[in-house]
Amino acid sequence: MSQLTPNEGSLLGFLTVVESSEWGCTGGYLLISGSGRPVEFHCTAPVRVTRAQEILYGPTLRPILFGEQMGRALLDKARRKPACICTDLAEILALRPMVDLPVVMVRPSAAGNAAVAPQPHDDTCPAVLGWRLGQPCLVGPATVTALDRFAEDVEVLRGWLAEQGWGGELTEPFERVREALHEAARMAAAVAAR
Repeated sequence: MSQLTPNEGSLLGFLTVVESSEWGCTGGYLLISGSGRPVEFHCTAPVRVTRAQEILYGPTLRPILFGEQMGRALLDKARRKPACICTDLAEILALRPMVDLPVVMVRPSAAGNAAVAPQPHDDTCPAVLGWRLGQPCLVGPATVTALDRFAEDVEVLRGWLAEQGWGGELTEPFERVREALHEAARMAAAVAAR
């Protein structure tokens, strides 16, 4: 039986990082089709940040680690390119100047789904790197923004959603990524305990 695989550009990427005191920081990247079906999933090995790194990198640590290093590594692993990459962490926007793909930040809006528990965010991180966030706009029940100099990225996402007839919740795939990362960590801990 042959499998139908979506074409490049018909996919949407969801990239986030989970932090844990037990295993450190782990990045996850999920590519989904217009119907919300998972097409690819990749994750990084856990990274433990040392106190010396925290001191030396200061406020640039998270954007460099999450966006430039983890984000870039995850995109390099993927076999397909999405129309747009969504993240729920401002620090991952540091990836945008390094790639030729639109990158937007998606958050639940105040009027959006209250059942989605947002991650803690540091919206000062773009300013730390000398960037500004663009004007946020409402896309369904989510608030979407991009770096000011890449404001057109939001319109790429809107166009993709309209073209695909997207009826899903833009914040929901982040929960799938976080749950998959927690499950992978749980399984790795069980194997290590044997």
